[in-house]
Amino acid sequence: MISDQMRTSLDYVQSSMPKSEPEKPVFYNVEGDKNVFENLSRELAEAQHEIVVDVWREEAELLRNDLQQAEARGVRLLWSCDGGEGMLDQPVPWPGLPLYGTGNGRKFSLVVDRRWCMLGMRGESCATQAVVTEHPVMTGLLLNHFAQELVLYELEQDMGRNWSPAMGTGTKNSLRVIGLLLQEKVTRARQIGD
Repeated sequence: MISDQMRTSLDYVQSSMPKSEPEKPVFYNVEGDKNVFENLSRELAEAQHEIVVDVWREEAELLRNDLQQAEARGVRLLWSCDGGEGMLDQPVPWPGLPLYGTGNGRKFSLVVDRRWCMLGMRGESCATQAVVTEHPVMTGLLLNHFAQELVLYELEQDMGRNWSPAMGTGTKNSLRVIGLLLQEKVTRARQIGD
């Protein structure tokens, strides 16, 4: 009798509790041109406020219609578009450490409504792959990188096209550090303002 009442009570509690939906994976990998661009198209179609795009010209051409439709809906677009036929830049090497990657693809990243992002690489001699996430750390990193590249672009425009050969690569690397420091100050100022 007591066990029947216990069982009935437990069944009631179990049926009354809210059901939790399975969590989306924090990060997931998408492979192949078709899958990557289907994911992008779906997310760009749902964008409501802002899309931050950092792509090469080849990828920009493939996303043109989706981005034009988003802009027509009133979504703000922020662009960074590299030239054409480029390959992945190698980082400044640290003494004693090997370079990473083979440099045979073009990187791309998109951030939609500051909550969803995709970071990937594609090219003629490599498989198209991307990481997709709504993780706030990755979204923040991509937004910060975009802001740093914008600062560097503006510095380059102010200094003229031939600034790197005239000042040397050391200056270019120093300006990248300055861009990082400027971004850090902007971030701190935002935090203080919030």
